Amino acid sequence: MLRAVVDVLRQRVLGGALRAGDRVAVIASLTVAVPAPGAASTSAAATKQTRIVLQKALVSNVQLSNLANVKDSVTSEQGAPAVVGNYTVTLALSAADTERLTFALENGTLWLAKQPVAATGTDSRIWTVDDVLRAPVTD
Repeated sequence: MLRAVVDVLRQRVLGGALRAGDRVAVIASLTVAVPAPGAASTSAAATKQTRIVLQKALVSNVQLSNLANVKDSVTSEQGAPAVVGNYTVTLALSAADTERLTFALENGTLWLAKQPVAATGTDSRIWTVDDVLRAPVTD
């Protein structure tokens, strides 16, 4: 197993609620050139796509990487000063998953979603703007 570090905003790591030992899904949003049907590949239009790219990645460490402009007026629900800044999350991954994560980090944005250890495979697909806007709203 390799250790890979992800530096992400607080809201992208469950508000900082991740802990060592948790399992997470890694969700990547990338801009991809998609040619129109029948069009030459040189006339491809850029489109944003999002997908779960890793599942059940083991969190081996979580730490606050920087404290950015914490104001006295910003407080958490418990009344303590709210933590504002980035988190550094270390994931234990296979070599192939580390490469996939590195590509996503270099070319897009990431979110981490906590997954139960006992979870079976999560259905995943590529989502585009059209998919999000056309998908039925569920209760």
